[in-house]
Parts: sequence; structure tokens; C-alpha cells
Amino acid sequence: HTVTLAGLANDTTYHFQALGSDQAGNTGTSSDQTATTNALEATVITGVLVTPISETIVEVTWTTNHRADSKVRYGKTTDYGKEVYSGALVTSHVLLITGLEPNVQYHYEVISTGNTVAIDADATFTTPSIPAPTILRPTDGETVATGRPLIVGLSKSQSDVFVIIDDVVAGVAKTKKSSSGVGDFSLRVKKGLVAGDHTIRSVARDANGNTSIESPIRSFVVTLPYPTPTVFSPIVRDGTNPSVTIYGVTKSGSTLKVFLDGNTHETFAAGESITGTVPFQRTLTNLSAGKHSLQMMAISSGGKESARTSLITFTLIKTANARSQ
Repeated sequence: HTVTLAGLANDTTYHFQALGSDQAGNTGTSSDQTATTNALEATVITGVLVTPISETIVEVTWTTNHRADSKVRYGKTTDYGKEVYSGALVTSHVLLITGLEPNVQYHYEVISTGNTVAIDADATFTTPSIPAPTILRPTDGETVATGRPLIVGLSKSQSDVFVIIDDVVAGVAKTKKSSSGVGDFSLRVKKGLVAGDHTIRSVARDANGNTSIESPIRSFVVTLPYPTPTVFSPIVRDGTNPSVTIYGVTKSGSTLKVFLDGNTHETFAAGESITGTVPFQRTLTNLSAGKHSLQMMAISSGGKESARTSLITFTLIKTANARSQ
């Protein structure tokens, strides 16, 4: 026989007797018995963490072993005096404390009420003394066409800003002096970044050695320009049919475009090489006498164009006898 009893109190001893009867109407009663109900699982707080969001805001997080409410008491002494509260019953707790003073130590205690009341031990945190830098460029998700982008932002006047790209310090910029207390900074990345996705964040440190929290992480994309050909000094040949021969090196697999006097003159394939670069030589004929300008551009197999080379000028003379220079 099984009988389920509901609505009993936790952690309580109950007396009971079992009664039964058979088909003939005979009855029987057991002796007095006792049973104690289980105690409620005590509420336990673990993993308390305080994370500064700014010099005036912190985030407090913790976990409980079952659902409970959330409360943080805080103040400059153990008398606390202020609190934040959420009545939501959760196991992962998050509360923001706002309106704090910069560079001040605060006492706090965490409280959760679930099956029982759990109170974590008193602890302290100190708010940052200076705000995190603000990165203005590159913007989040921006595509930059260089491996050495210019980083621009704002921070506390005359503070040092450590720019961190892909978790490595890429350089330190000095914030300009400003009567407003906030100055701008800029940093040109020295070590070229590879093409692809990158992350950036920053930390400021003032003259007193006070350090800010990190700025929010941003992402940006580097697309490297197609490499410009290298052109050597051309060889000019005068005569009845003046010509110029151009020499240089370019990226393997490129198509080269020649600009003569600002206009497209011709294109030709540069060839392939396992070294990644190939030499090229091209003679331009049927040119008119006089002064000319020349530039070149490399084009990838996918149609990506390089910048044009620097302008090269030369003069052709139409004569009966040829000369070389």
C-alpha cells in the first residue's frame, strides 16, 4: 500500500499510524510511527564579481544554487546606506550600481533570498579615477584600405593612451592638452596589419599613474591595396621611329596598364613566378617626337587595381640617325 501526503512543512517530524481492513471487515492499526520531512536546500551565493563599466558605474554579478532575488547594499563604510534590488527569481544575477564617485573605495555586500536568505561577506571595490578612452576611427565594422591605419580618439587631457590591436599593444599616443579636460589623440600603426578582421581597444593612464578601464572592443577590416609596380628609368631611342623601353618588377600574375600622356596606351600580361614577383620589359613604338609622361598600374586577376606609379617624363627626338640614352 502507498499513500502520498502533501502540504507538509519542511524539516518537521510527524507522527502517524497506518490503518487497514480486509474483505471481512476486520481492521488493524499499526503502532505509532514518526517521519521527518527534508529540510529546504539553503541558498548559496558563489562567484561574486564587480566589473567597472565607467568611473561612476559598476556591474555586480553572482550565481545562486537555485532561483532567488538579487540585492546589493553598498556605501563608503560598512554601514552601506544604499542598495539596488531586483525581485526577479534567477540563478544568474546582474545588478548595476550607478551614480558612484570616481576613484573612491566602496564597501558592498550581496544578498539573495530563495529557500533561505544568503548574505555574502563584506567586500570592497574602487571606482576608476579616469574614464576609458573613446576611439573615433576606425568606427566599428569599418573597412580601411591600409595595413597601417590611423587611430583617432578622445581621452583625458595629457593622458597616455595604449592602443591594443588583436590583444597586442600597437603603440602609445599622448592626448593633447585641453582646458575642457578631454583632448584628442592619434596614432599611426607602425607594424603593418595583414588583410582581414581585427579588433581594437584602448586604456588611458594619467600623469599620476591612474589607469582607466578598457574602452569597448571594436572590430574593423583591413583590405590591402594591390601592390604598385616598380618602374626603372626607361631607355629612350631616337631616330626615324622613336621608341621607349620600360623595365621594372611587379606582382606575379598581374596585368600591367601603361598610361602615356595621361591616357591608356596599352595593357600586357606580366607573367607568373613562384617567387611572387616578376620582371617585365616593354617597348613602346610609333611614338611622336617631343616630351611625354608615363605611368603604370598593376591589375590583379580579380580586377583589383594598384595605385599608379610616380610620373616619369622623357623626350623623343625624330632624327635620321638613332641615339640611345
